[in-house]
Amino acid sequence: MSSDNPSLPSLQPNSASPILVAPGNLDVGSILSEAVARIQELKGFHNTNMDVFVTEGISIPPGLARTWIHNYFTYMPAELFLSLVDRKLIEMIPDLLHMRHIKLDACMLLVYYAILYHGCFLPGKRSYGSPDKKYARQLYICCLRTIHIWQREATGTVTDFIAAIYMTRTSAECFDFDLSWEMHKLACEYAQGLQMHSLDDKHNLLTVGSANPDDDRKGMWELIQMDLFYRLIYNKPAAFSLDLAGWRVNLPWLTLDTFPDKEAAVPTMKFIVSSRLTFVLIAFFQMFDKLETGSVALEAIEPLCQEIEDLMEEWGIEDWIRSFRHDEVYTWILTDLALTGYTCIIFMLRKVTLGSDSPKSLSLDANIPQTDLARKASRQILGLIHYMLHGANLPKPEALSSILGTHRAYVAYAYLATSVIDSPTPGTMAEDMELLERVTRSVEMVALEENDFVPFARALKYVNAGAGGMHS
Repeated sequence: MSSDNPSLPSLQPNSASPILVAPGNLDVGSILSEAVARIQELKGFHNTNMDVFVTEGISIPPGLARTWIHNYFTYMPAELFLSLVDRKLIEMIPDLLHMRHIKLDACMLLVYYAILYHGCFLPGKRSYGSPDKKYARQLYICCLRTIHIWQREATGTVTDFIAAIYMTRTSAECFDFDLSWEMHKLACEYAQGLQMHSLDDKHNLLTVGSANPDDDRKGMWELIQMDLFYRLIYNKPAAFSLDLAGWRVNLPWLTLDTFPDKEAAVPTMKFIVSSRLTFVLIAFFQMFDKLETGSVALEAIEPLCQEIEDLMEEWGIEDWIRSFRHDEVYTWILTDLALTGYTCIIFMLRKVTLGSDSPKSLSLDANIPQTDLARKASRQILGLIHYMLHGANLPKPEALSSILGTHRAYVAYAYLATSVIDSPTPGTMAEDMELLERVTRSVEMVALEENDFVPFARALKYVNAGAGGMHS
């Protein structure tokens, strides 16, 4: 970090304990995986005693709640199944909570608190260094406290389904991965119970409730992709119990030629690209189940990885990101799309190399296939991280939470750092080393705002010192 930047004392090297790295002993993946686990401990949500939830005093000013609700619906227009959320009721809840004769269902309260959680980060100028820092944690505690009541009452209604969907993402960004997986499984279970996998079956008489059936179709395709993503990134089994071949869900009617308005361009493009990515993942798992591990399997999977890379280039995702650099809403949508695509490349290669369902094995550098496709995808991911944390007008702590929690982007960092360490021609790795340093500086700046990220920033500095020392 340059001398004119604010210092981060806990990240400064200890003169009494210099960093010593023995060549060949630096397991980057394990180091960064342990650092992310430390973030989980500092977040503290996954092992907090229930008594704390009940007794901790939480007061959300109604005026702030209304602002966050407005922010959410203004800045998150492409949120999954947003058309099924009763916005008018959500906007009334800050006042209804103070009426003793009004009792709100736990599922609606869960949706409400999840919306407040994301709304409090928007727009991107809000800083964790402000007096509002406490609210994000308090809102998530409200979610956790409400979940236990909701799970006793849930019957699989549309609102139960939405509550599970919203908590899947919220808990992942809070590094509560076990809860995120449980919520995703519930969402898929409720979706099947609501017959959403048979939206276009002529014998299906159930209706989900959206005024526009295409919104339901779009949401279901995105939920399918989410399930495939969990299988790939988190090494989980398929949450949907039914064979996708028996589903009756058409693609929504989309066109890039006649947009109803300019606002539809980015969400429509995003859905088209995501749908193609979904088909690639379906093909991957169909192929994966029939393949043994090894070089033959890797060769069989590489064309699918190349298809994703070609997809990103064909649609010019980088150009879209640059074009909407001043629009934080579309920056969120586009960077998430790009991160998802390149992350899939890395984890497809890893999964076919490992041939294992053990998540712990994914943290070891010995299991990283050093291929050109993986290195290119890693560079793209690190470039996106630097942009999101340094160049884009996004809420930095939430952006880094999504980067590490949802996309596990520390794996991409480990890929590139390991490539630098193991390279027989260090002179050719200067640009990669510079990229690693840029990302580290960006993470350090976020750690100045949010102390939970200090362990990860420290781990990046340690890795960089080792990588740089081996080629100095």
